[in-house]
Amino acid sequence: MIRMANETENVEVNTNSTEQSNIQTESSAPKSRREVIAQMRDNETARAKRNEQREVTRMNWEQLKSARHENRILTSTVISVEAFNDGKMIGCVVMFGGFRIIIPCEEMYVNSPLDTATIAGESDRIRREKQMLSKLLGTTVPFIITNIVGNPESSEYAVIASRKAAITRTAARNFNKHGRNGKANIEAEQIVDADIISVGKHAVWANVCGLDVSIPTYLLTHRYVGLVSDVYKPGDKLKVYIRNIDYDESGHALGIEVSGREPEIEEFIPRLKHVSSGAMYLGRITSIRRSASDDSRTIITLFLSGIELPAIANYTRIDSMREPPCTGDTVVFSAYSVNEDRGLVIGSILRRC
Repeated sequence: MIRMANETENVEVNTNSTEQSNIQTESSAPKSRREVIAQMRDNETARAKRNEQREVTRMNWEQLKSARHENRILTSTVISVEAFNDGKMIGCVVMFGGFRIIIPCEEMYVNSPLDTATIAGESDRIRREKQMLSKLLGTTVPFIITNIVGNPESSEYAVIASRKAAITRTAARNFNKHGRNGKANIEAEQIVDADIISVGKHAVWANVCGLDVSIPTYLLTHRYVGLVSDVYKPGDKLKVYIRNIDYDESGHALGIEVSGREPEIEEFIPRLKHVSSGAMYLGRITSIRRSASDDSRTIITLFLSGIELPAIANYTRIDSMREPPCTGDTVVFSAYSVNEDRGLVIGSILRRC
């Protein structure tokens, strides 16, 4: 039995050797003229594609150098947040012309939203910077290239950029007072677009025509917002009303205060005609605050879901209520008048639901 098995194995080996010999004979067989010409065409096509790619790479590199020389503002999408310089520097990475461009964390904001006074050491700074910048993933950011080094045809290159420089220039163009009349292109009491660049639990960080600003929940909308991140996301656009602009002595804009509530009023005004005096509506409480003129009374703002209108319950005595309402509660609201200038309903809260 063993010998027969060995003989079988020898036959199989011989068979395999014969097949391999045939394959080698076929592969070493001379190619026809048609096959040679086809191979030459394929090689030429591949060479042309490589040359074309090299030319595109050179052109894109020259465009980056030109943008650096002219200090042009470019835009691209944040694709990653990474650590550089042995993990000591955190930055965002964007792609432009096929090249990776690094925007260090310190070059992302004019006034960083990170509270540096609460940072406990280097590792905590790195962790918090990563967390902060991760909210920018997928958003489009402006930037100015500040440095280019290396060889574009290898991985040995570096392109560094600054979002801070880009938005500072944009803000100066839009808000700084200049010219004989000392006016800016954008002034207080205008409605403009804001780009949301980061979202927290109770506020968004947005760029308004070049100025970064934090907009808290109560200034975003008349509607009820529990967690801001449930309603807004980075990249969203928001119409905002410029309430105030702070300037230095030279007329340079330092900061801005905006609100998303005022731009909604135009939407609300036509609906006020459907409000009946004495009618009752369901509403959700959006804010509760003490009256400035009477500490014993409270001003409560709501959003009436059925008729899609904001409302205000003036001078409610919370202390006298058995179960005082809280922000987010649904209540029964009785309307008795409207304010057309502010686009809201005035009335009182009857009870919680």
